[in-house]
Amino acid sequence: MPEAEGGRIFVSYRRQETSHLAGRLYDRLADRFGEDQVFIDVDTIEPGIDFAAEISRAVAGCKVLLAVIGPGWLDAADQRGRRRLDDPDDIVRLEIKAALARDVRVIPILVEGAVMPGRQDLPESLAGLPRRNAFLIRHESFRSDAGRLVTAIERALAAVPKTATGPIASQGHAVPPGRAAVLVEASDGVDSGLGGRMLACSSLTAGHLEVFVLDQVGRLRHRWYWTDEDWSGWHDIPAPPTERITAIGAGSHSDRQQEFIAAGADGSIHHRWNFLGEDKSSQWSDWHSF
Repeated sequence: MPEAEGGRIFVSYRRQETSHLAGRLYDRLADRFGEDQVFIDVDTIEPGIDFAAEISRAVAGCKVLLAVIGPGWLDAADQRGRRRLDDPDDIVRLEIKAALARDVRVIPILVEGAVMPGRQDLPESLAGLPRRNAFLIRHESFRSDAGRLVTAIERALAAVPKTATGPIASQGHAVPPGRAAVLVEASDGVDSGLGGRMLACSSLTAGHLEVFVLDQVGRLRHRWYWTDEDWSGWHDIPAPPTERITAIGAGSHSDRQQEFIAAGADGSIHHRWNFLGEDKSSQWSDWHSF
């Protein structure tokens, strides 16, 4: 399989339906960005290799995934008549799932009169797909449509932020209060199968650690740890007033106080804060917008 780490654009498509258009699109993208920057096929996976892990690795090396959707994409069936999207090992499902889980920019490409599928028509792992703004490509205006798509991808690549990475905590040591929290990309399957996209942490005081996750379907969740207690379970966090969350962060500027921040796709910034009670109870505020 070609090395995917250098690839920045991944083209996902169903071969039985849209291979010709996907090939034309690949040629256009390769002309602009270079062949080594566009990844389209998984045919060369070596025998005996876990193809799900290999797809995940390939998608992780990309910044943009183009999900080419034709009129038969949603209901495409295998040789036994079963819908392919209902198969957890379906390659297209795995590709898009991996991209959504890593907050890769997913752009649905609607072709040949296709419409965007509804969330109720998709498996839970693809529930975030209908919230991604789609792009229409028509056969009769392919050249101009592809040109507009290239421009959109250029903007997307230019806007990709560099995520700070670093150790979160180890062996129960909390992040010192007053220091900025670390924000990292979370690998697929963050504890109990959450499939986290982003993860942040902060500390209210010595001996405490709190972990916040933005999962693959856009939910905010958190759990906490005290050195004299076990980890809590996962708890949902009410969503801020924005359509889609794209980044999270957490930190503390003083003892017994912490702040949680969420950024929206519309450019909005929201925060809420927590004060530690004498009985270790949390006193979270409502969301406030900057």
